[in-house]
Parts: sequence; structure tokens; C-alpha cells
Amino acid sequence: MIILNRRMMRILKREQGSPRLARKLADLLAEGIMEKEQCFFLRRFYASNPHITPSLFEDKTAYECFLNSIHIEDFCRQNIVSNALLFVSRIEKALQKAGCRYEIILSVKQQSCVFTFHSFHESEVDWIDLSKIEDMDCGIAVFRL
Repeated sequence: MIILNRRMMRILKREQGSPRLARKLADLLAEGIMEKEQCFFLRRFYASNPHITPSLFEDKTAYECFLNSIHIEDFCRQNIVSNALLFVSRIEKALQKAGCRYEIILSVKQQSCVFTFHSFHESEVDWIDLSKIEDMDCGIAVFRL
């Protein structure tokens, strides 16, 4: 399931498209996804942040979203939104292969494009309240499985 607010639909209509995923994003994906304590992470960010532990967060969802959050523009200079969408597509495949039910959130505001994801955990509230998606002051896309 993919949910977009109107702002994101306008952004996507203007987007040119990118034929290939930027090298730095491809490298990040190549390092893989890992599972630890019923949470899924981009391996690079989990490994480089051993001081960030679940006890610092209210729940596993917040923990995953924090560690998995990246600014796409830090990894590419052109076709930022297109690269973000290609990145989402590849992350989805990796998460599905790992047997993970997930939510990927992509937000765009001015020149910033933020990506994060989390797996679903029983008894935890949704990270994004879809009933309020139009109230957000950025373009937002939510991908769920």
C-alpha cells in the first residue's frame, strides 16, 4: 500500500526521473539490512552507533526510525526525489526478502528529502497517523507492507 499526500503528488509530477540509483545510496544498500532484537536496520547505521540503544526510546518503532533515518541529499546531488524512490523500491525488496512487515516514510520539504523505515511491532502505535497526512507541511509518501 502506498499513501501520498497532495504535496507529494505535486512534487512527483515535477520530477524528471533518474535512470540509476546514485552510487552512495547503492553502496549503503549493498551493506545490507540486519535484524537485531526484533528490529530491522540499515547495517551501516546500526554498526556505527553502538551507543544508541533501545532504552533511549519509547518503543522499538522510534528506535528503528531514528537509526534508519537519512537525508537523501547527503548521498546524491541530483535527482534527489527520483533517487529516493529508487532507494525505497530496493529497500522494499530487501525487507520483503527478510520477511519483514514494514512502513517506509519519505518526506520532502524544499531541498530536503528524508527517508526512514521501521518494522511493525505488536501493541505499538503507528509512526504516521494517516488520517492527518494532509495536515503535514511537507510532501509525504508512506509505503506499507
